[in-house]
Amino acid sequence: MEDLNANIMNMMFNLQDLKMQQKYNAAKMPEKDSYGYPFEPFDAFSTEPASFLEKAMMLDSEAVEVFKQLRELNRHSPLFYQMSSDMEKIVSQLGSVCITKAVIEQQGENSSSMDQLLAKLTIDHLREWTAFNLRKCFASFMESSSVLRYNNPALNLSLRWSALDKRLLATAEKIEKIKSGLLKVDLTDKAEELKKEVSSTEQPNEKTEKNAAPLRDNGCALPVDKAAVRDSIAEAAQEVVTESDGEKIAEAEAQNPITEEIPAPAEETSQPEPDAIEDNTNENYLFGENEYDEQPLPIGNQEWMKDMAALFSDPNLMKWAVPEYASPP
Repeated sequence: MEDLNANIMNMMFNLQDLKMQQKYNAAKMPEKDSYGYPFEPFDAFSTEPASFLEKAMMLDSEAVEVFKQLRELNRHSPLFYQMSSDMEKIVSQLGSVCITKAVIEQQGENSSSMDQLLAKLTIDHLREWTAFNLRKCFASFMESSSVLRYNNPALNLSLRWSALDKRLLATAEKIEKIKSGLLKVDLTDKAEELKKEVSSTEQPNEKTEKNAAPLRDNGCALPVDKAAVRDSIAEAAQEVVTESDGEKIAEAEAQNPITEEIPAPAEETSQPEPDAIEDNTNENYLFGENEYDEQPLPIGNQEWMKDMAALFSDPNLMKWAVPEYASPP
């Protein structure tokens, strides 16, 4: 570990001075930012990584709300073009969710919660959304052509929705093969395979010619989220191990029951408890975890350390004190 040199010590004291300035300016911080929006609590949302099921539910809910607005927006409105483009991306992600769900079921790791919460999320349902957007974009383009206007956004969206519908069809075919057992998905980590290929010193003797790939009549199936499948398998394996350990303990207790009496514990003489020491250590304390508590400090330094600990744990510091950070770009 690198030793603390003069530059690092100087930076630490500068950060300490910054905290003191924030403490002073926090009282003058307004309740709203420069756009007029109030500040939110620091812990309003969890930082725990989102699971496959949670992400799928969020995407599905967003798609439902966007589709409600798309049905009523005018097909010539720029807002419709923007929302249709956004929904095309969401539907593509949900198609990947459908095939990932099929792979999880193939591995036997599906749960009742997933079946219940994602029951309505099917390729047929996604194709209904796709067909609606395709027809509306087509009508927008043709009506613009009737007045001799080239509607590029509508035509571009028509092509994208048409291509997505082909991919959804290919995905549906792949899902049926997965469910019937005709197709097994390789869940190996491609990053590890790439490392092995790079480390390999073998080079091919002959150069292969790169021919242009022919055009496909059908689309390419949407990708499987293999990381989500591996996580699901790992969670299920952990649950199986926990249950088996519990069964082994119960079986051992049944075979070797404890029959001897356990002597009552002797009365313990009460010992005077030492004076409680208040722990003012903050989890985000900058200088470490009380490395210097064993050595007594002078009275002045002890007071300074108490002030610094209280300063760093002040919740008002969650709001930036510098007004420029909240200014519009």
